[in-house]
Amino acid sequence: MNQWEQLLRLLALVSTAVLLVRIAWTRLYRRYPLFTGLLAVQLAQELILLPFASNRNVYALIFFISEPVVWLFYYLVLFELFAVALKDYPGIAFLTRWALRIVLPLALAFSLLLLIPDLNGSHPAQYPILHVFQVAHRTVVLTALVWLSLLIALIVRYPIALSRNAIVYSAGYAVYFGVKSALLFVLNEIGLGLTPAFSLVMLAVSAICLLSWAVLLTPEDGNHTGIMAISWKPGEKERLREQLTAINAALFRIFRR
Repeated sequence: MNQWEQLLRLLALVSTAVLLVRIAWTRLYRRYPLFTGLLAVQLAQELILLPFASNRNVYALIFFISEPVVWLFYYLVLFELFAVALKDYPGIAFLTRWALRIVLPLALAFSLLLLIPDLNGSHPAQYPILHVFQVAHRTVVLTALVWLSLLIALIVRYPIALSRNAIVYSAGYAVYFGVKSALLFVLNEIGLGLTPAFSLVMLAVSAICLLSWAVLLTPEDGNHTGIMAISWKPGEKERLREQLTAINAALFRIFRR
């Protein structure tokens, strides 16, 4: 492990611990339990991996076992984000929960099915387990990014009232997955030779997001800050609010049956 990687791993670990302390101090774990769970799992993973160099087999074994648990929490946090953003629109919230339960399992199944010809072909991957792991990782991250993009688009398009914390929470999560998706795309196109650089960049991005959350998240006061604002023409804000309310009411009637 080089000096920069060791330094950034320590920084990410400390940043995670600081954020967890901040969440506990402000009691935000009551409002964001799945986000808190994700941070706790990541902290545990980093603490277990800390004594081992990243090029050791034991490091790889622990990482391959623990990382799918982190992916699961990535997925669960999406449920929490949509629930927080759409708490005043139960019909739309129900639709998103229903769709989330279906989309990721289908995406994973489809991605892994596409791998079968590669694994059984005349030129199979040198490390098939690693290849499967990378495809699953990329699918989870890209699926999360798509859903976060939909959420941000909905928040920006419609006048949905959000707390400051909800905006900070969703924006930070979107930045994290946006950068991670871009890096995974580059890694996939250029090859595994960039893996060390990928790790360094992701550790730096993680530390920045974690420290930003630690600084910007505040005790919930129940007040709303409006939206991740855009400008509307006169009367458009009310029209969009009525449109969203009508969509929510229609979905609520459908799912209540």
